[in-house]
Amino acid sequence: MSARYESIPAELVRRRRWLLWKTEVVNGRPSKVPYQAARPTQKASSTDPATWGTFERAVAAADLADGIGFVFAAEDPYCGIDLDHCRDASTGDLLPGAREIVDTFATYTEVSQSGTGAHLIVTGALPPDTWHKVKPESLGFEVEVYDRGRYFCVTGEPLNGAGPQPIRECQAELDALVVRYRKREKQRQGVATCRSAGATLPDDRELIAKALTARNGADFAALWHGDTSGYTSQSEADQALLNRLAWWTNGDAARVDRLFRQSGL
Repeated sequence: MSARYESIPAELVRRRRWLLWKTEVVNGRPSKVPYQAARPTQKASSTDPATWGTFERAVAAADLADGIGFVFAAEDPYCGIDLDHCRDASTGDLLPGAREIVDTFATYTEVSQSGTGAHLIVTGALPPDTWHKVKPESLGFEVEVYDRGRYFCVTGEPLNGAGPQPIRECQAELDALVVRYRKREKQRQGVATCRSAGATLPDDRELIAKALTARNGADFAALWHGDTSGYTSQSEADQALLNRLAWWTNGDAARVDRLFRQSGL
């Protein structure tokens, strides 16, 4: 994947959170090992700020490595969402579950270095006990979320092939993502069932309020109040609202039905 560093958001460029990475075999497997931008032969650590550098230094040394990376630090407002093995590198098509996540967050998103994944960067914080990696069987691809102690290999290649989107504040969407897939992982491991874990979600009124005030809340609000003007048919608008309700309710079919009947549609 060719890099387009000029497309990386300026607010990331300004931060001293940059390093290099090189592909090396670690424990018998290819791994992306971090190196210091100022000392390209010395390894870096995503938990040691002394080994991070400026964007300019990383770009200048990029030819000595396989690429550059951005570190997520606890004192920063950023969170990274890594969707792995979800994209056809030749056509650019995303798996449906990945497309749903990308459209829901509507934030800065770039193609991963392999071309088969996508990286989203938002502002928002994860709960202290949040998982970092999960592969829901229903999706068929991996979802990883980080807000500290990890780094992303950065390409700057916008997912849509056009201009990059700005980094969005997506706390509500991030909360919903964590609830949705952390719960599914626990259910798969037998720790909790969907119904018993359902208390994690807010009640109906609070849930709708969060959806209405989220970054893409205007689109949700139009559908919730019965406005179908952005769609070619009533059924298309119905399906759009159902998809959004499924996202916010963690796929709880009974709750989706109940909420849909309360909507303007």
